[in-house]
Amino acid sequence: MKTVFLTGCTGDSGPHFLTALSDRYHVLALVRKKPPIALDNVEWVVGDLSHVPLFSSFLSETDFLVHLGAYTRNDNRALLQKINVEGTHELLSAAKENRVASAIVFSTAAVTHEWLTPYAKSKILMEKKIMGIDLPMVIMRPTIMYHQGGRMFDRFLSLVKNPFPVIPLPNNGNALINPVYTPDVARWVAERLRRPVHGKQVVDAGYRFPYSLQAFIRELLHLTRVKKNILDFPPSILLKSLQPSLDTWSVFPNFLYSLAAIESGYRIDSSSFYDACQFSITTPAEGIRKCLMG
Repeated sequence: MKTVFLTGCTGDSGPHFLTALSDRYHVLALVRKKPPIALDNVEWVVGDLSHVPLFSSFLSETDFLVHLGAYTRNDNRALLQKINVEGTHELLSAAKENRVASAIVFSTAAVTHEWLTPYAKSKILMEKKIMGIDLPMVIMRPTIMYHQGGRMFDRFLSLVKNPFPVIPLPNNGNALINPVYTPDVARWVAERLRRPVHGKQVVDAGYRFPYSLQAFIRELLHLTRVKKNILDFPPSILLKSLQPSLDTWSVFPNFLYSLAAIESGYRIDSSSFYDACQFSITTPAEGIRKCLMG
């Protein structure tokens, strides 16, 4: 059985990747604190992306690296730089030194936005920095990944279920978010590791057909039987005034800022993501139903 070193397994999406990978591989799962449970085909590795040398010796036992871990909040640029940029570069450099066959590294489709959050900027810097490492890799750029109990889906659900009579959406929610169901991405990664990686590849991961933020919210309204109107607000003026100051994070919700940043939609091509699939990708309507079933 081949071995995969996985980072980010305890994050919001991590358990889905841990499940998909451990079905086919022995997984060395990086955690800050060892969980009190044992999982089949999973070995816990205690460490932190800000101190790669403390756990990098485990990479000598690794065939593949899946780097999902990241600092995702927009309120600390120093940590975004230290973990997302420097930590990732150090991790992949160590993978190369330990002769890891290939890596799948998670970035974000938000690097294509006109308005960039600090998180998206850190991923742009990360991508540029790791391109110089002589290691075969796939750089994944997912759109909005959502799943049952996940932070992103719960935030959308809170917009629908909060007591306010309207839902504020930038540009009336017309931006194309092309959301992707997290378990589908996890299955894709597990399958992709079975084939050799040559050079550097960038893969956009999102729903193949145009799907807007408004369509996602309206599907949620329909399935939860909530009646609300969508309130349009122009994001550009807000973003221009808020972008220069870190202090604005306390007065402007991070989630709405992120939604405003995608006012023009994701500029992606998910054809390579779909072409490599050996299973049917979940449609947004199906995914939302699965998320609400629990």
